[in-house]
Amino acid sequence: FLSPWTPGMFLEELSNPFSHAYVAKPIAFGTVAGYIFYQTTVEEMHILNIAVHPFFRHRGIGTVLMVQGMRHVRQSGLASFAFLEVRENNHPALHLYQKLGFRSLGIRKNYYAKEKTNAIIMGRPLA
Repeated sequence: FLSPWTPGMFLEELSNPFSHAYVAKPIAFGTVAGYIFYQTTVEEMHILNIAVHPFFRHRGIGTVLMVQGMRHVRQSGLASFAFLEVRENNHPALHLYQKLGFRSLGIRKNYYAKEKTNAIIMGRPLA
């Protein structure tokens, strides 16, 4: 990532009672293949971070992580709507989110300040 999370950011989310995470770790490889972090507040699921190790990309891991997170939130009754921000030039992520039913809701100008890149706000109902 251009702006990866720091170890402190991971620890902060892991200690936040509104945060949830799933990790994909194939037994045969013994390493983390991917993860998703999201928060649930006031009927909303905010997907904060999803990543798949380059070696494991294009194998459906990102899809599984997204679907599992949304299923957890929906079945737990924690939220009825999911949203996220994505770099406007991150075409693989945009394709994944569109495939999962996310639609563009707007733009956050210069959301990624280091790169001076806009974010597309995307969302979808969880029903």
